[in-house]
Amino acid sequence: MAAGASFIPENFDALIEKHGYKAIWKPAIVCECMEEGQPYIHCPLCHGSGYRYLAKKRIRVVSSSFTNEQALTIQGINEPGQAYITPERGVILGYRDKLDFYETTCKHSQTLTMGRKQTSSTYRPIVQVSYVMEGEHIYEENVDFVIDEGRHRLNWIDDATKPREGDKISILYITSPEYVITDMMHEFRSVRNNRGTTTPYAVEMPKQYLAKRLEFVYGETVNRKKEETKEEETKEELSYE
Repeated sequence: MAAGASFIPENFDALIEKHGYKAIWKPAIVCECMEEGQPYIHCPLCHGSGYRYLAKKRIRVVSSSFTNEQALTIQGINEPGQAYITPERGVILGYRDKLDFYETTCKHSQTLTMGRKQTSSTYRPIVQVSYVMEGEHIYEENVDFVIDEGRHRLNWIDDATKPREGDKISILYITSPEYVITDMMHEFRSVRNNRGTTTPYAVEMPKQYLAKRLEFVYGETVNRKKEETKEEETKEELSYE
């Protein structure tokens, strides 16, 4: 959305309401372990990422454009890729903030390690399991395993088919895409407006940001999903998701 004298705040609000994507916004804050631009890789707070995350908020955003080398489109979002997004008025995003598009679905595949009764944690919450395999054997949900309450693990219910502790299994599942803010494209956006007055006044326009799909950001440590407890998930405080 280019800055111009024709910008009318109410029209943008209507655009957001009608066409905006619902997202969970996780504001980022630099971890205190950061020193000379480098995080402590064994930090117990940020787990080496250099950033912690404040309480989540639900917002709406619109996409100016999505770019991608692939043609696959899921509900208007290209996966994988990057997006130029503009949030609703009053929301100022920051570098490394995260946006979880929880109403949009995509596929993700990874390996899990079998524990005594349940697997290790998935990177992303499981909406639906497509396949779980070990070698040539395909396991069935509600026959061999169930998804745990936190939607990040598989609890085994059939001891006869349970993989051995420490074994690796492959999972393909439906989840929601998460993006991370990597650049502020248009922070200085305002227009002079004289509607209803003889003295023009400045109207701050919505800001535009570049967001990249989290799993495809070089160096992003999403493949070390934290072992969260229910107590941590329910607290509205700093997190390191």
